[in-house]
Amino acid sequence: MLFRSQLSIENGAILIKKKPENIDRDIVTTPTFIIQDILRQTVVKYCENKTDKDILNSSFADIACGSGAFLLETYQLLQDILVDYYLNNDTKKLIQTSVKTFKLPFEIKKTILENCIYGIDKDYNAVEACKFGLLLKLLENEDNSTISTPALPNLKNIHFGNSLIDSSITSKKNQDEINPFDFGKTKFDVIVGNPPYMATEHMKQFTPLELPLYKKHYSSSYKQFDKYFLFIERGLELLRKGGYFGYIVPSKFTKVGAGEKLRELLISNKSVEQIISFGANQVFHNKITYTCLLILKNEEQKELNYLEVDSLKNWKIRKINDEHFDSITFDELKTNDWILVPSILKPVFNAISKQSETLESLIGSDNIYNGIQTSANNIYIHSKTKEDKKYIYFSKDGIDWKVEKVLTRPYYKTSSGYDNLNTYRPFSPNAFVIYPYLKTKKGIQFVEIDILKSNYPKAFSYLNHYKSKLDNSKRDIKPTPETTNEWYRFGRHQSLDKCDVPAKIIVGVLAQGNKYAIDYFGTLISSGGTAGYCMITLPGDFPYSIYYIQALLNSKYLEWFSALIGEVFRGGYIARGTKVLKKLPIRIIDFDNKKEKAIHGKIASIQKKLIVIQIGRASCRERV
Repeated sequence: MLFRSQLSIENGAILIKKKPENIDRDIVTTPTFIIQDILRQTVVKYCENKTDKDILNSSFADIACGSGAFLLETYQLLQDILVDYYLNNDTKKLIQTSVKTFKLPFEIKKTILENCIYGIDKDYNAVEACKFGLLLKLLENEDNSTISTPALPNLKNIHFGNSLIDSSITSKKNQDEINPFDFGKTKFDVIVGNPPYMATEHMKQFTPLELPLYKKHYSSSYKQFDKYFLFIERGLELLRKGGYFGYIVPSKFTKVGAGEKLRELLISNKSVEQIISFGANQVFHNKITYTCLLILKNEEQKELNYLEVDSLKNWKIRKINDEHFDSITFDELKTNDWILVPSILKPVFNAISKQSETLESLIGSDNIYNGIQTSANNIYIHSKTKEDKKYIYFSKDGIDWKVEKVLTRPYYKTSSGYDNLNTYRPFSPNAFVIYPYLKTKKGIQFVEIDILKSNYPKAFSYLNHYKSKLDNSKRDIKPTPETTNEWYRFGRHQSLDKCDVPAKIIVGVLAQGNKYAIDYFGTLISSGGTAGYCMITLPGDFPYSIYYIQALLNSKYLEWFSALIGEVFRGGYIARGTKVLKKLPIRIIDFDNKKEKAIHGKIASIQKKLIVIQIGRASCRERV
């Protein structure tokens, strides 16, 4: 059940209004098959070999319960488990409803609800809906003859509050808005749920009072963290020894830099029992999220079991069972990322790693870098209409302009046409960028406004026309300009000196193979998360050919490594930014060994010939 509206009283009238975005944005309906599998791995395992008294004295919680989907399923499952227990041990406690059908008496159902089910959420309306749903579930299949009076319990275990923050860490003036919830010494035997997913920038926007508290009191709040990190950490704090924990969460916590402290926490207590990754399979309806099931047990595990689900359909119908899981010891896991290799492929993985060095160790981390950031691409980047020795001509907003060629650089704009980025086609820029910088002996220097006016009047005229749009307050220029005359600087200075090199490999960050092109034009490329580009430059006196590096990067083996290290998106697209590129293995060549040197030369030669063939095809296409 999902509630996206709330009641509001305005001017004496009762209105139904959409919830504020900060409440609604992190709510999704969890599919029942996901809930049931999490409960199978947690509630069912916990209840194994326990008596009815043990179960009725246990606690099962969702600390971000929303309208109660997990709690409703948990409540029903506990009833089913107790029915099975009494069938084997004490049938007198059951009520027979047909030849082979039994149910629990109302009083036992009521005891389960009052003693065992716990829920907390910061959305008041959702909490009330959760209570209502649980009470309806209590009354299910009951009538006047089976219900005792008073019939309905008060449900004191379903609470309205912020389960991530208790009152001891909040100031009195902020408590009404934050609504902290104090667990005291309460611990739970099982914690399940689908916690909110909310990035740091959204917390800053929607819950600014809470964010500093998260950063101060949660070790997993590392760099740009996500709210579900905190719910995992909090869940572990609230779990009794030997208790079970099951969440569905985005799978990227195993790989992204922001998840390092969370990974460190999970490694240190060795609590992860299972990770079931759904890869690019979409679990939630109408919401693109790459998720996994995270199953923890609050006792030291010998190893972490993991599974990558290729077919969601097969997983649903149990064609995939425990035999398909692979495992890794916690000593093998590194905090910087978790590379979970299927056991059948571990020999190949180890063989490649043994013969290789990472690209970062081979060429240095400074030679793997992101593109430029103008913070106003629509003003700086254009397609030229013509050029001469001195000027480049272009049009913008119905006006014809020209700028001094010396203050431009070739640029590559994303294209889906024949000029798109491709390993086996010669690369060439398809645009230009207005570039208010000059290369000097001291490096790349910003062109001061007096020099811009006097020496480059056409560029000044154009930039000055858009001065209001280039204002620092609108573009967030970093570092902050020291004077008011630097309004036409790029948003960031990064990569300006690195891009302008004789040769480099350009990589599409979100790509699907064949996205490693060699640039000989000093082309500038934009950053931009998964939508941008990054570059690889080989150091001086480097013995390896750029074509050798290009060929290896584009191979199916390194495509596989990229998928292991980076995030995989729907359609097989892999996010291969600088973090991933730095870790890719490059086969080491012993250049004193004639055989190895010859292999290196042959790979580089074939790679170059494949590109040259495309040059011939391109010229034929142009003639046609």
